[in-house]
Amino acid sequence: MSNNQKLIPVFFPFYDRNEEKAVIEVLRSGWIGLGPKTAEFENKFAAYAGAKYAIALNSATAALHLSLMAAGVGSGDEVILPAMTFASTAHAVLYVGAKPVFADIEKNTMCVDPYDVEKKITKKTKIIIPVHYGGYPCNMDSLQEIARKHKLLIIEDAAHACGSVYKGRRVGNISTFTCFSFHAVKNLATGDGGMITTNDRAIMEELKRLRWVGITKDTWNRVEKVKQAGLESNRGYGWHYEIYELGYKYHMNDINAALGLVQLTKLENANRIRRKIARYYQKSLTGVGDIVCPTLADNSDGTISSQHNYVIRTKFRDKLHLYLRQQYISTGVHYMPIHLHPLYRKLCPNTKLPVTEEEWKRVLTLPLYPDLTKKDQDRIIETIHKFFKINNVGNQLSGNKNTSIKYNNKHPLHKIENSISQHIAIRKLRVQDLETLRIWRNENRKYFYDSKLISKETQVKWFIQNYKNNPNDTIYIVSYKSKPVGALGLIKRGKDHELGRVMLGVKRFARRGVMGEAMEKLLNNLKERSGKQRVILEVIKTNTPAINFYKKHGFYKREGRGQIVVMERIV
Repeated sequence: MSNNQKLIPVFFPFYDRNEEKAVIEVLRSGWIGLGPKTAEFENKFAAYAGAKYAIALNSATAALHLSLMAAGVGSGDEVILPAMTFASTAHAVLYVGAKPVFADIEKNTMCVDPYDVEKKITKKTKIIIPVHYGGYPCNMDSLQEIARKHKLLIIEDAAHACGSVYKGRRVGNISTFTCFSFHAVKNLATGDGGMITTNDRAIMEELKRLRWVGITKDTWNRVEKVKQAGLESNRGYGWHYEIYELGYKYHMNDINAALGLVQLTKLENANRIRRKIARYYQKSLTGVGDIVCPTLADNSDGTISSQHNYVIRTKFRDKLHLYLRQQYISTGVHYMPIHLHPLYRKLCPNTKLPVTEEEWKRVLTLPLYPDLTKKDQDRIIETIHKFFKINNVGNQLSGNKNTSIKYNNKHPLHKIENSISQHIAIRKLRVQDLETLRIWRNENRKYFYDSKLISKETQVKWFIQNYKNNPNDTIYIVSYKSKPVGALGLIKRGKDHELGRVMLGVKRFARRGVMGEAMEKLLNNLKERSGKQRVILEVIKTNTPAINFYKKHGFYKREGRGQIVVMERIV
């Protein structure tokens, strides 16, 4: 490889002459500090995020620090956060004298696990800081429910999530505080910068004081406009201000804000390009070696990722990193978990995060930025393919197994693996589906008799007890275009069968009738193999959508038992 080979970076800002023009305009204006461009950027960013207020700062670190201060967090308090994040998330907690308490992550999304968050809550807990890893939104419904239950506040770390949407709501308009980063490598890049969005006017006013050393009025608002030769001039100062509390020099300046205003106009298109690049990676790297590709948000329930990064997982991470570097392809590791750094090992001893500690050893961030060309991306992909071929690593490795669970073959439908239509298929549960099944179940837990969040360990134990070693029970995954979208369980009860674990994990397929088609296919197979059968099911009385769904497919109410409605159908 020649030394003049082009180096492909991991990240690269999406700039053109518009940013250059905007900065020159500010330089020529004579006002480059906290001024009119910053105010304009705040207003436009708040409108974009769907929030009432936005407070522009010089970094996301400052945003987290001031949010914790405004939330009244201090010495003796505890703040729960993931360790799979940049150091600033935890540092900000230390800045206010509080204790960071680390929670584990979900294996598929790399976002904080709500179940583990709730386990870590104590009487001292005051705040939860979810981090939208790579721009993929955390399970905010569960986290908000936990926060309400325990009377906690949420401060979202949206450093990666500028432009992300959670179930139809823009990130920035969900929690009391949302903190953004505009660092040079972020989706909206101002060189350095940050923003807090909030819908609380009192909080906004406090944050504006805190960002400018506690002063009641910033310099721009103290300007007295005077007439000079028939023109407005900003040379006269209103000198008076007061300081009521200790503040910091955290405000943004108009140079950064000018960059931000241009970047904001390009953000939606830039994020679309990022998602397109990520999908191409996904298509090209799935099944290569032992690579585990990241979970991509597909807008199935109104959730959209800003796709800040594309992080694969492989146990050959370090070797692949070095090999790519030799080919002038940069990669990164996001992140070494915070609790493993010497400072936090001392401050937070005995922290155990099994998923975090296992997964971080395998994460590798590939180049992703809007100006990444198809030619360069193909070069990256081809080099990765070549690495696994040279090292004789096939897709038989454990990290990429598509292994079906070995059910007892006495079940009448143990061999089912059928296409239902052009895009819809039904198959038996695979090992790697268990975590997806757990997340679906937690998201829909209000429809379960036991509505508590369940852990990974509980999910595995549940499966072993109810399905793996039970000859009468089988669970199936419904897929659309090879993507798992729902689940169905079939349980033999004496002469009858019970339909259970019916979950639509990807909501946008409800109107397409995917689960209805899958259920009919399953029941028709049952009839063909076992003759005429009575199928029963149980559903929570309050789950009206499910009851109507089953009625539509020929089930009728047989009886009620407390909170449960029993329905049946003859097939």
